Amino acid sequence: MLEEHANLFGSGALKSAGADKGYWTANNLRAFTKRGIQECGLQCPGNVKRRKGLPSPKVQERLRHRRAGIEALIGHTKLGGQLGKSRMKSDAATLAAGYASVLGFNLRQISRYQKQRLSGAKAKVA
Repeated sequence: MLEEHANLFGSGALKSAGADKGYWTANNLRAFTKRGIQECGLQCPGNVKRRKGLPSPKVQERLRHRRAGIEALIGHTKLGGQLGKSRMKSDAATLAAGYASVLGFNLRQISRYQKQRLSGAKAKVA
């Protein structure tokens, strides 16, 4: 994932990143460090003794809260795009369904914003 981000946006563009406990490995932590990511938000399980390379607990908590806020957006994207269990026959079709779901979510957000903006503008004129 870090390599794909670097390919798309250039190396050094990513300043902070995080993931849940399922992604915790020493190799992933080294990959974060190797790419120069200052704020590593990998959630460390409680039984890990060596915590070298992790940011301060305050930074970790901030990144954990940021990730928790994103989970709601992921849920809305999956619900609105009907991304439950994939019934697609190929990986390309599954990928296309994912992109369509994200596009639909973004369009709903934009249309809601535009609707609020237009209704607010009319209220000020009246």
